Parts: sequence; C-alpha cells; structure tokens
Amino acid sequence: MMTKTKTIGRCILLATILMTSVISYAQTLVGGLYYTFDALKKEATVVQKPFDANLDWDDNYYKGNIVIPATVKLGNVTYTVTKIGYWSFEKSNILSLKIPATVKEIPQQLFGGCRHLETVVVDKNNKLFDSRDNCNAVIYTETNELVAGCKNTKIPSSVTRIANTAFYDVDVSSVVIPNTVTSIGESAFMNCIGLGDFVIPSSVNQIQQGAFISSYGLTSVVIPEGITKIAESAFNFCEELRTVIFPNTLEEIGGASFGNCYSLSEVVIPASVTSIGDGAFRGSNNLTSVTFLSATPPEMGAGIFGGTFFLDQVAPDLKLVVHVPKGSKDAYENVAELQNHIIIDDMPAPTGISVIDGETAPAIIYSIDGKRVNSPKKGGLYIINGKKTIY
Repeated sequence: MMTKTKTIGRCILLATILMTSVISYAQTLVGGLYYTFDALKKEATVVQKPFDANLDWDDNYYKGNIVIPATVKLGNVTYTVTKIGYWSFEKSNILSLKIPATVKEIPQQLFGGCRHLETVVVDKNNKLFDSRDNCNAVIYTETNELVAGCKNTKIPSSVTRIANTAFYDVDVSSVVIPNTVTSIGESAFMNCIGLGDFVIPSSVNQIQQGAFISSYGLTSVVIPEGITKIAESAFNFCEELRTVIFPNTLEEIGGASFGNCYSLSEVVIPASVTSIGDGAFRGSNNLTSVTFLSATPPEMGAGIFGGTFFLDQVAPDLKLVVHVPKGSKDAYENVAELQNHIIIDDMPAPTGISVIDGETAPAIIYSIDGKRVNSPKKGGLYIINGKKTIY
C-alpha cells in the first residue's frame, strides 16, 4: 500500500507539472512581442497583444516595424520561434514584418485589416515559406501558393494559387493576378477595398466560395472562359459592382453568388448556364433587366431575384424585364421564379461568333459595361450572346 508521504509527494509533483504547463502557455511580453511558450519543446509562438480596456483602441494592437526573432529568452531558457498564432497581427497598424527562418506555421488571415502594411520579408533560409522576387507576401514554397499578401504585394508569375483569406480585409488597389494562377481560394479577397475594374486572368479555373465577398470597391469583373462554376456567395455584398460578364463555359451560378450587389442593374446569362442557386441575385435591388440566352430555362432555386431581407421579413420580388430567345417565352413563363416578371422573347438564338458584320448584327447588343446599346459603333467591343465581340 502506498504510504501517505508518497501520496502527498506525487500530488505535489502532479500539481507542479500542471502549473508549469499553464505558465508555459501564458501570454508573455518579451522584446515588444507577446508569446506563448512550450516548455517541453522549447518553442515559442507569436500571439496577439492581450486586450486592455484601459488603453486606446489602436494601442491594443501591434504597430510600426516588426521583426520576429529566431529565438527568445525567458528566464534562463532559450526558445525557438516556430509559429505565428491566429489573429496575431489582425487589424494592427504594422508597417513592415520580417519573418525568421525558424517559423514553420503561419495562419490564414495573417494580415487581415492591416491597411498600412507595406513590406513583408521572409528570411531566405526559411525552408517552408518565402517572399520571392521582393513580392511583399508570404508564399508556401512547395506548392507556390500565396498565403498572405498586403497592399504592396506584387504576385510573382510562379504563384499558382491564391490561398483562402490571402488578402482578407486588405487595400489591394495595386494587386494584379498573373496568368499562372489557376485558383482563387475561399474568402481570398473578402472585405477588400480598391479592387475597381478587376481582371481575373484566363488561367483561373476556380473561384471558390466567398472569394470576393464584401469587396466594396469592386466595380466590374469579367469572369474568364474556362470557369464552369461560380461558387456560393462569391461576390455577395459587392455593393459597388455594376458590371459582370459571364463566360460561355459557365454552367452553374451558385447560391447568393451575386446577392446584395446594389449597383448591379443588368445581367446576361449565357446559354451554357444550366443551374442558378438559391438567392443568386437576392437583394440586388437595382436589378431591372435579365437576359437569358438559352432557349431552355436553367434550373432555378428559390428567391433568385428576391428583395433585401428586413429583419424577419422579405421585400417583395423585384419586377424585372426578362429577355429570352425568340420562341421560348412559354418555357420561361412556366418557371416559378419568373412568373411575376415581364418576359419578352426578343433575343436571337446564340451563334457563337466572335467577329461580326455590322449589317447582320443581332438586334440586341450590350456595351462592355453591361448596358443595352441601340447604335453600336463599327470596330467597337460589345457583349453579344454573352461573349465579348468585335462589332
């Protein structure tokens, strides 16, 4: 039987181990940065500044030029800095950041809200991440995936994917996507400002869920040929989006993908589209005209063209003018989602031409910014049958 002395001794030992573990993971200020420490691995993680209600708002976040050291010393123990914790620099006023070769883990949304960040440098000896070509971004070396960018990021031509939340809540007015990128990740440009007339290169074949959600400065976007699906909420709450041009390869417009785009007034749905998800354009209350280029209506979910939500009520559906190909009016009138709208079968059947003679032009033409044009100019660039076309 265990003696009372041994029992007490083991309890004290267990309490000491637990206390050591707690202390190891407490936020501790060392040299201007806060860390948590793993006493067993002798590793440190950079973390957020603890919030202090007695400080001004900005003083609760890091600011200025930040250099993360390769090691930090706490007491008599030296720890290797191997991780940057979640939200460590979110909404901070940092101007520059240097990441050492020792860092092995970098979270998504690293620079969210860092509107002043201009310079990002990863130590050239880091084996997992880099900031090649002075790009002012963090790139995952093995996969050529851009993990986190800032206002001055110049995406190198070697990058093949924009990671989830890579530019979340960043001023991206100067960011250009090169023609090597094939995928734009979830929420990659969420809450961005300054996108303007944004160009998505033809190399991109995936625009994932919420990729541009709440990008307030986005005014127009041309979806490249090759894209077959626009994921759910991809452009939701892009309040200044006035023009969207869809490719002839598009098959599916995801639910809520263009919801609450208050500046959107007209859209042209290519003949290739076979499915439109629930609430795809819900809340885009200035939408007045929708043109379908397919003689066969696509499958349509619920509330595609519904009004904005107001608490527990929904505004009445918009009264749209729906243009469809000649001879297909009856088919579209049988679609439940369109029965409250005005359907006009005045569109010619798709021809697939890319250069046309003005004398044989279709009766209905759109300008490159999505507006109906009655008198197109010869040699001009227009949208005809959902395709960019030289008139």
